[in-house]
Amino acid sequence: MVLSGHGCFGYYKRRFALSDTDACAYCGECDTTIHTVFACLRWRYQRKGVEEKLGRALTVESMVALMVESEDNWRTEGDYLGVVTRRKEEDERHVNVNLRAEIRRGLRQRR
Repeated sequence: MVLSGHGCFGYYKRRFALSDTDACAYCGECDTTIHTVFACLRWRYQRKGVEEKLGRALTVESMVALMVESEDNWRTEGDYLGVVTRRKEEDERHVNVNLRAEIRRGLRQRR
């Protein structure tokens, strides 16, 4: 999903009317796959760990080449993408749960 741009990315969700904004929940930039994987400050430490394991910078240009270079690289990048995606989804669920609770509280207060 990450490589195709589908999933928990603001740009994707806004494009399909699943959200009214394409802003990254962590930094406010336009939340695309490229932003999340290569630029978002929220994931800088995870990205740095991947780059240390790979011995090279993780860039748009190098990502696929590094993945197919070895099974270890494939696993390292896959683990990074999995962690980022799962965490974004968990954070989004948490926000939605809190939002629903606030809405319920507001509805109860109006009664």
